[in-house]
Amino acid sequence: MAATDTRTRRLTLAVLFSAGAHLFVLLAVGFTWQPPHPRSAQPMLDIALVREQPKPEPPPEKPEFIANADRSGGGEQTAAGPREPVTPQPPAPRPPASPPPAEPAPEPEPSPKPAPAPQPSPEPPERPEVAGKAEEKATPPEPEPEPQPEKPPKHELSATDILRSSQEVAANESFSHSRSPGESDFPDKRRISASTREHAAAAYMRSWIDKIERIGNMNYPEEARRRGLGGRLILEVTLRPDGSVVSVDVLEPSRHPVLDQAAQRIVDLAAPFAPVPERVLKGNDLLVITRTWEFSRGQNFSTH
Repeated sequence: MAATDTRTRRLTLAVLFSAGAHLFVLLAVGFTWQPPHPRSAQPMLDIALVREQPKPEPPPEKPEFIANADRSGGGEQTAAGPREPVTPQPPAPRPPASPPPAEPAPEPEPSPKPAPAPQPSPEPPERPEVAGKAEEKATPPEPEPEPQPEKPPKHELSATDILRSSQEVAANESFSHSRSPGESDFPDKRRISASTREHAAAAYMRSWIDKIERIGNMNYPEEARRRGLGGRLILEVTLRPDGSVVSVDVLEPSRHPVLDQAAQRIVDLAAPFAPVPERVLKGNDLLVITRTWEFSRGQNFSTH
């Protein structure tokens, strides 16, 4: 309780001391209010543009007129008075034009000399004429007539000849119409073999091989089977667009003619084949298939 009173007393003394010090300072220091100083006006510079006046002329000694500015006259007459009219001077006469130079007179042409009179030419001496030569010159020999070629005797056609020729023409036309496009004199051929890789041609040849091998195994040559013959040969088969066979050629025969004949017989038995597609022919007239035919000793037939 005593400690609290002591603190309160100290705080009160401190506040009183501080208030007295501030009051002393306020009373000791005096303040005087002064109005603000006006700003000193800065000096201003006025600029006026004046046109340059022409240099005044000196006043004339004896002015004749009164004007707002001095000006001297431009005349040289000293006394004023009526002016006399000036008489115009006559124009100076022009010099006479000189006449054009006279053309020189043409020189007289010399008179032509008279041509000398023609002298008569001396007549040639007369020569004695030969009677025979004069007659030859007067009458030239007549040309011999050219031999005319003999005209062949006209052969009159009889009705039998006309009928025979018309029959021959009709027979030729019927023969030409009966021939198929693949039998022309120079037909275009499309050749395919085992190395052909085109899809359409390879597919057609695959179906052709299947039929050949099926017919060949069904009709294996009896003599070759009995004798146990075997071998291979290269055969070329030419087909028309409708699948019929044009020719069968043995390009490389085997060692046994029996096998060569059996291969040709197999083609004849398998014909006709399926029609050849246009994409396989490609505008050609015939299709040529070249294959190797093999007859094994085990009585089996195949192509490759």
